[in-house]
Amino acid sequence: MALFISVLLLIVGLGFLGQREGQYQAAQEQVYFVRAKALADAGLQDALGKLAKDIEFPPIRSVDQSVFSYSEEMRDSGGQLVGTFRVSVNAKYRDLPYAVLEISSVGLLGDPADPLARVERSIEVDMSAEVRSNAGGANPNLFKTHYTRTNSL
Repeated sequence: MALFISVLLLIVGLGFLGQREGQYQAAQEQVYFVRAKALADAGLQDALGKLAKDIEFPPIRSVDQSVFSYSEEMRDSGGQLVGTFRVSVNAKYRDLPYAVLEISSVGLLGDPADPLARVERSIEVDMSAEVRSNAGGANPNLFKTHYTRTNSL
């Protein structure tokens, strides 16, 4: 009888250990997601910083070009690659009547060729200096951002 109870407890204990592996893996994937999201947010903040310094950002040179893209690597203090963000600025609707700039950033954690996690974040930036109504006046939402999308891919 004691042997039966010992074997039963061993089986139950192994079952709990098997469950823990999935929980640990899910927790690690959540950490990867948060880090990739931070990289994507860094790309958005980088683009907003460039826009704050230069109202004509992005430097679109052609009438046929409406999207400007760039990427940057992020490294830790030891020089190791943490990840990359890729930013795309869509200026198709920059002019009136819309006056909206769409900025998308993809955060890639780890090696960009084989990332541990990939998160895309998008925002819209109000670029209209005046309110879009017959009343006119200064736009209180000028340069305000609105998050439109977060995708984990």
